[in-house]
Formats: sequence, structure tokens, C-alpha cells
Amino acid sequence: MIVSKPKVQTLISISLFIGIALSSSIVMYWYYGQQEGGGAWWLPMLAALVGSLGLAVAVRYFSAYKVLRIAKEKIDVHFPFLFSRKRYAIKDIKAWREENIKTKNGNYRELQLYIEGRKRYIRVSLQENTEYKKLVSYLQKKAGRKMLKSE
Repeated sequence: MIVSKPKVQTLISISLFIGIALSSSIVMYWYYGQQEGGGAWWLPMLAALVGSLGLAVAVRYFSAYKVLRIAKEKIDVHFPFLFSRKRYAIKDIKAWREENIKTKNGNYRELQLYIEGRKRYIRVSLQENTEYKKLVSYLQKKAGRKMLKSE
């Protein structure tokens, strides 16, 4: 069984950013409330901006958090924060591709799975997910004919 989920260091860094953004927003509101005569007029706007940025990143990241389990020609996609679980057969894969994007620090590798019955593709990356290489080799073995060439 192959289990691909976000790496712990990714979770820690995103959670730190969200925590810092939300706590700094709360501190700015508290500081503005403590000021005699109103304080700086721009502080509540900055706090609202930083807080909404933290909330937007939290909603976006945790709604996209997924765990893929692949075994016995089945793909189980579990979104724990959305309380959703979908199971697909390997034959339900319409196509898949591995993108290699050159960056300053090396290559960014991403696997895109296009599955029958889904509007969007499932995205898994080497830098952010565990068991990426096993997942790619399994797909090459079981669904090699459905692989799309990268542009």
C-alpha cells in the first residue's frame, strides 16, 4: 500500500505562518483598543488585512489537504478537513502527467491525475508530499499507457 500525504515540514511551516498572521492580527486589534484617543487609524485596516490573509491561506490549504492511498488497483482520495472520501479504480484514470518545472534551486516535480467523474485534477508534488516516487512508479506500471507527455 502506498500512502502519500503532506510532509510534516510543510504542515509546520504553513501552520506557523497561519498562527503568526492570526496572532499578529489579534495583537494589533488589542493594541489599537488600548490606545488613548484612538491611536493610529491604519492599524485596524492592517490587522484586518493580515487576519484575512491568514484565514484565506488556512482555508485554501486545509481544503486542499489530501491523503492518497493506493493499493490493489484502487485509489482512495481522502480529504480529512472536508470529511470527504472518494475511491477510484485505476481504470478510471483518464490521463496523468508528471510536470518538471525548473526553478532557481532545482526542479519542482508535480504529478497531475485526471480522473473520470472529477472536474479538477488531483495534484501531488515531490517537495510537499511523501511517497511521491513510489506513486509515479506505480502509475507507470499500472497506467503507463495513459501518461501524457509534458510540454
